[in-house]
Amino acid sequence: MFAREGYGLWAMSRIGAAPLLGFCGFILEANEPRLIYGLAEDAAGGGLAREAAQAVTGHAAARGLRPVRASVDGENTASRALLHALGFQIVSAEPGRLGEVFLYELKP
Repeated sequence: MFAREGYGLWAMSRIGAAPLLGFCGFILEANEPRLIYGLAEDAAGGGLAREAAQAVTGHAAARGLRPVRASVDGENTASRALLHALGFQIVSAEPGRLGEVFLYELKP
């Protein structure tokens, strides 16, 4: 996907450490790139998701990738708070498999 689109997923780990802490990047969803990220349970709460999301949204901006969107389950309050803190706004909501799913868009 990197070669074709200029984006994809990055793995997150500490410098010089073997365990994978998580991932962050873009996947193709509904024919458009969507921000996704995930952390290992023991890596949560330290600001890593915020740092990674800021880095990949900066990468998207540098490549002219607009709009930057993300989908989040309504019950995922941590991810919803992170997206709000990064400047994302809810643009729609729809039913999902686990409940309501919110579509966010990063506003310049």
